[in-house]
Amino acid sequence: MRVNEQYLGIVSIILSTFMIISCLNEPEYVTIKKTEFPKPFDLNIVQNDAFSLTVAWLISKELHTPITSFKIETFALDSQVTISNTEFSNFMRDIPNARQTIINNDELSFNLNSSQDTLEYSYIDTGSFNANNYYRVTVLSDGIISYSHYTDQGIMFEIGAPKGFKVSQISDYQLSLAWDNELFSDGYELFRYDSLDHLDTSFIIADTFLLDSSFNPRIFSNEIDINYFAEGMVPNEVYKYSVWAFSNMGAQRRYSHVGSTLEGITLKLLQPRIKVTRPQNSHTTRLYIESSSIDTYFDSIFVFKYNSALENWEVLDTGIVLNMKAMIDKDLERCHVIDIPNSSESIFTILAKGKINALFSNDTIGDVFPFHNYERIEGGYFGTTSQWIDSFYLSSIEYVAQVALIDKSISNEILTETQIFPSDSISWVEAVMLCDQFSQTTGYEIRLPSELEWEYAALKDVFSDNNSWLFDYPWGSNMISGEYANYMNSGDLWDNSLTPVGHYNGKDGTYDNSSSFGVYDLAGNVLEWCGSGSRATDMNSIELSDSSIIGDPIRDLRGGGYWHEVGLLKSNLPEEFKYSGNLAALGLGFRVLIQESD
Repeated sequence: MRVNEQYLGIVSIILSTFMIISCLNEPEYVTIKKTEFPKPFDLNIVQNDAFSLTVAWLISKELHTPITSFKIETFALDSQVTISNTEFSNFMRDIPNARQTIINNDELSFNLNSSQDTLEYSYIDTGSFNANNYYRVTVLSDGIISYSHYTDQGIMFEIGAPKGFKVSQISDYQLSLAWDNELFSDGYELFRYDSLDHLDTSFIIADTFLLDSSFNPRIFSNEIDINYFAEGMVPNEVYKYSVWAFSNMGAQRRYSHVGSTLEGITLKLLQPRIKVTRPQNSHTTRLYIESSSIDTYFDSIFVFKYNSALENWEVLDTGIVLNMKAMIDKDLERCHVIDIPNSSESIFTILAKGKINALFSNDTIGDVFPFHNYERIEGGYFGTTSQWIDSFYLSSIEYVAQVALIDKSISNEILTETQIFPSDSISWVEAVMLCDQFSQTTGYEIRLPSELEWEYAALKDVFSDNNSWLFDYPWGSNMISGEYANYMNSGDLWDNSLTPVGHYNGKDGTYDNSSSFGVYDLAGNVLEWCGSGSRATDMNSIELSDSSIIGDPIRDLRGGGYWHEVGLLKSNLPEEFKYSGNLAALGLGFRVLIQESD
């Protein structure tokens, strides 16, 4: 027993001595309390560019001396979540992209903040691109861990998808693609897909240089505006565009996480449409083009005619869209018209062309009027009334007995080869019966014009409603002289008698006295009989057995004659001249109207 007691005493002495010695060698840091370590605060993460982030935090200036280093921990998540400190540690353990690094205090840059009592440390990190980055900063002193501070929400490290993506068409070949300038991007890549969602082409765009000749980029304000020349782009096809921002660092390129997309984009061009054709006279065909089909992006019209002998199309004429005449047709639709020299039934099409692109219209057949010396009087409203006048053909000259005005073999040139005078001393009955004879011979509805039709042909300007009915005389003026018409003492070579038809044509010292439709001598020369507007009605008022008028014999005439004062030559004098329809006197003649076939 004594031996054991002695043994225990010795052991106690040894242990006491060891503890004393151990206490004498204890490191000094054990004497520093954790409360004496500074706490990092105001942890702030800022994206510098597409390749780096700045992690910044504040440390008390007074307490920063014990700090030897910092531990920086980080991980990234695809989605944004709010986490606790414990969850942060769990993510650091479980997420493959988690990483940490120890940075010595003297390796970090810092500066006094504005309050001058704290130090701001900053650390540049590469981060995880196109992800939400979370950070935790921990204070270390000789490897001993102290306080830490973390972000409970991550910062998205990315190049944003370009915002404000929009497209507009600026010409027949050019789209303007525009979007807001995206932060951290050096340029943009634009992808174009066809209607089957196949990649059609792609372009690299930057705000400082031009890689593709199809683009002309320019910067203004905070937007980048790209004018895309539609090289290889088919008009009226549907495309999809997607623009992605990118940034370069050396050979490395990073793109935005998503792009901005616009679908259903079309370089839209309207196809011109010839609505109908009409024979204008014996040598002209008029093409009626729907105004709504004439695209503002087109500036030229090429007219093609099919050459059956050569079996190909040939260009006949060209015109500028803005100079084409516009009018309202019978169906009250706006049309543009082109008058094309023609001699027979032909097939026409038009080509509407812009700077680059062009589209053909439909094919249509056009004809000419079979009889010479007639002009088509385009239908329209009479005066300011709502009364519509249907189109008709009116002889461009007064009736001449020696020239069969319904003979297809009589050309325009015959009337210019010699001086041919209008026939007069013709009664209304004779005029009506001649028209009826012409109708039966030709199969056309031929008659006298009504007063409304006569005045319409004299004063209507079908291409300028503002100027219609404003003037006294058919040549669009209130002025008259012997150079315009044949009236009493006008002073022409045949003063106070008939002048040749079409004499006042702008030649031989005359002025052209034709109306806007090309009809001559509607003022002066012979006084012209007018009818009811119906051949049947006119014929039914004649007793054929003795060629007399049934009922009231008084009939209307228009235009004045060579024996009248100038004031009586005005075209807007309805019911000024009335004579018995049986009267056949000097200076009384007529003009032939051929009704337009349906």
